[in-house]
Amino acid sequence: FSITGLTKKIVFNSPQVLCFVLSLMPGQSIPEHRHEQSALTMMVLKGRGQARVNGKLATLALGTILFLEGQDEFSIPIVEENLALLVTVSPNPENRIFSQEVNG
Repeated sequence: FSITGLTKKIVFNSPQVLCFVLSLMPGQSIPEHRHEQSALTMMVLKGRGQARVNGKLATLALGTILFLEGQDEFSIPIVEENLALLVTVSPNPENRIFSQEVNG
């Protein structure tokens, strides 16, 4: 976690799959975006917040698992407690911005 912004630590990166841990603190958010033609699976490892998928809010809490198709509109507008997510994206999107680490 970083007070200066979200963090993203790459766990595994290949053409077939990208896996990373995303960490956000209260007040931090992820803007609405899509994942090209790639499916995304996300599991909450820690914390609590809200995700928006195609305009509908979903609660994120320990153990919550979300599955998204690439064209789904996705954001995390609200983080209530330090939130850690294990994310897999498959296939790995062509846009390399998805596979770059972020350190806050």
